Amino acid sequence: MLSVGTKFFVIPGTSPTKAFAIQMKNGVYLEAVSVGSKKPTSPQTTPSDVAAHSYASVTQATVAIDAIRQQFGQFYPSGPNVNLGNGIIAEQAGSVGSLNLKWTEGRWAIRGDLATADALPQAKQMVAYLHTHMLPTPQNKGVIVVTQSYNSSSPTIHTNTTVAWQVGTKVYEIHQAGNPINALQAAVTHG
Repeated sequence: MLSVGTKFFVIPGTSPTKAFAIQMKNGVYLEAVSVGSKKPTSPQTTPSDVAAHSYASVTQATVAIDAIRQQFGQFYPSGPNVNLGNGIIAEQAGSVGSLNLKWTEGRWAIRGDLATADALPQAKQMVAYLHTHMLPTPQNKGVIVVTQSYNSSSPTIHTNTTVAWQVGTKVYEIHQAGNPINALQAAVTHG
């Protein structure tokens, strides 16, 4: 029997009109039960906190993923390249107190606008994680952007990660605060 708080989802790979109830406890999957038919809406949320946006055509989905990439602005390398390990070399830009890195892994473009002293180790941690875990395969390019901001009124660094990719007429997005590895894990789990 499903308990109060059970969430209802359309599960990728099944008919978009078939609805399932997914019961989880402390982030662990417990049970999935078919609960009949459902007309899909856009965006849909899957159990891994991935929003799925459906478009009428592949072209429209491509325009949407391009818009996501462009919202993070241009990147102008201004420093020497940085070795992040596992054969990954990043372009570098930035000013005092920040480090901006950009690199690719397969079809994924990754950018870090990092404001902390541990920015380079954090980027290396992401590369190490992606070296051992498989992200979903995007249509053309997927995008991962990690941004950190510093609140001058309190000594707090806020980290936000966006992961987005296109498959056919769908664009999947994850937006999470905190450790970027959590957003990467959600994408890997979804893939």
